[in-house]
Amino acid sequence: MVPEFDAAAFSLPVGKVSDPVQTSFGFHILRVDAHRTPRSKPLEEVKAQIEPLLHQEKANLQADALANQILVDARNGGLEKAAAKHAMKPVNTDYFAVTASLPGVGTSPQFMQQVFAMAPKTVEKLAVPAGVAVVEVQDVKPAATPGFAEVRTQVETEFKTDRAAQMLSQKTNELADRAHALNNLRQAAKELGATVKTSELVGPSATVQDLGAMSGPGAVAFSMQPKQISNAITTGGNTGVVIALLEHQEPGPEEFAKQREQIREKLIQQKRDELFNIFANQVRDRLEKEGKIKINTKEEALLFKQSGAPSF
Repeated sequence: MVPEFDAAAFSLPVGKVSDPVQTSFGFHILRVDAHRTPRSKPLEEVKAQIEPLLHQEKANLQADALANQILVDARNGGLEKAAAKHAMKPVNTDYFAVTASLPGVGTSPQFMQQVFAMAPKTVEKLAVPAGVAVVEVQDVKPAATPGFAEVRTQVETEFKTDRAAQMLSQKTNELADRAHALNNLRQAAKELGATVKTSELVGPSATVQDLGAMSGPGAVAFSMQPKQISNAITTGGNTGVVIALLEHQEPGPEEFAKQREQIREKLIQQKRDELFNIFANQVRDRLEKEGKIKINTKEEALLFKQSGAPSF
């Protein structure tokens, strides 16, 4: 734990709730439920925790030893031959920038810093997020703005993807507007050349073709009434959907019994979220009145707009 959090947690009496504690991660409100006296745990109590760590440590040592051997072989005869000798296949890349995400490495500033410090035709063993890698730098060239010919394919792909998303949103909204005007989704779909599909009765945990999990965007169906038509729904893929609810059926006793615990947990979580939002608002209002914090409302609105999150 960071020092500020540590100090607050271990100085707070049992059953007490702290004032807001600021750390480098943000603000925290703590409640201490119990204190335990420090003690040495017997082997049987920690055996299940220790064994995976020992296995992982052994695997890391073996991987490091193998990397050292490959490094020696690569410096003597090249990385291709060294990899073949140990039945491994090297991963080759084209020129890449320091901000690139590489196969098997991902995005790692520390790794990139080491790679860009290497000279051409050199081989090194470097740490990567998943362990170690033996890297051979073939060539280095200065950073330059790529010409249109180099990025044409990428630009065309991004333009087509963006344009397709815009057209999909436009067409789906047209379908929803026309269906509402006619009060008939099937007729609106026929006029606009859209496909109509009908599903069986489904529950919140079901998955529907072209719509995906009903716990996602399709969940709006469970708040609709029969014969009601939804607004345009974007599924996140290359499909736009408008729902017309034909029938609503309450779950029977057996079905309710199966989902009772799931429904209970969902309602409890909703209540927890509501109470936390109320509590957070109260704390925020109190701290503003006491002059302990000052909210930059313009910046806050901008951040929530960028993240798509609702403000409270």
